[in-house]
Amino acid sequence: MFVRAVGVCVLITLAMTGCAVIDPVDSRYDTVSRSLAKARNEAIFLNLVRASHNYPLDFVTISNVTPQMSNTTSFALPSFLLGPTINGALPTTLDRDVIFGNTTASNSTSVSTNFSVSTQEIQSFYQGFLKPLDLEVADYFIRQNYSRELLFWLFVDSVEVDILGAQP
Repeated sequence: MFVRAVGVCVLITLAMTGCAVIDPVDSRYDTVSRSLAKARNEAIFLNLVRASHNYPLDFVTISNVTPQMSNTTSFALPSFLLGPTINGALPTTLDRDVIFGNTTASNSTSVSTNFSVSTQEIQSFYQGFLKPLDLEVADYFIRQNYSRELLFWLFVDSVEVDILGAQP
């Protein structure tokens, strides 16, 4: 009776520890979020370097990120022999009464992250990207306390001054 009670306790303990293996989402969400922010920052920096060398710019976005994890744990009774051998034949288990195999206890974990990358190189994107800067947008950046020199070099390509009555 004691052996059965110990066996049942061991099985319950193993089943409960299997429940503790559930993957917490918050750490994986934080990792994916930080990775996306790093990729976005590197893409912006790469476009700044390309623009400084007059290379074509590249605008892509990661539109969908799908992290997945699956964990499969299985426990089974070991193989064992019951009863005597028939007609003196040799058992196939080399005279062992209990066999522990690869199906007795197993665990497999699979982790994957899928993401979709799409390009922004469409007509409406370039129309918005190449249109002149509105005064409201310029005022927004000025109110954000960016330095005037930085805003000048970011938004101004050239300045034309037209004085009335002056001959070009």
